[in-house]
Amino acid sequence: MSKDKINVLIVDDFEMVRMMLKNALNGIGIKNITEATNGKQAKDMVLEKLNSGAKFDIIFSDWNMPEMDGLEFLKFCKGHDQIKKTPFVMVTAESESSFIMEAVRAGADDYLVKPFSPMLIDKKLSRFFGNEAKAI
Repeated sequence: MSKDKINVLIVDDFEMVRMMLKNALNGIGIKNITEATNGKQAKDMVLEKLNSGAKFDIIFSDWNMPEMDGLEFLKFCKGHDQIKKTPFVMVTAESESSFIMEAVRAGADDYLVKPFSPMLIDKKLSRFFGNEAKAI
């Protein structure tokens, strides 16, 4: 999949983190980005997209958020047949191995600890989409 076709969902209650992720993605040529401020809003966006016959190609989600946290949103995604194979990257300040293991057990495909660099985002995308998602 070419990077200009990758459709990303960013879920975080902090605008600054969403902006940092969005800027990193824009920097490597990814422009199809949707933002949500919590898991509940993200869940609604995922379902709306599925109802229109489309889906997100990758999801970056914070862990600690109001209304529905990232772990609950992750479990929803991995429990839904149409999106369970969508790469899900948990983005959080929690770097303890117990948190990482909990996210992996729930189905997270990768883990990104805040703060992060654009190079690390590029590396994560390359893992899921190959060289087509690498920065030029």
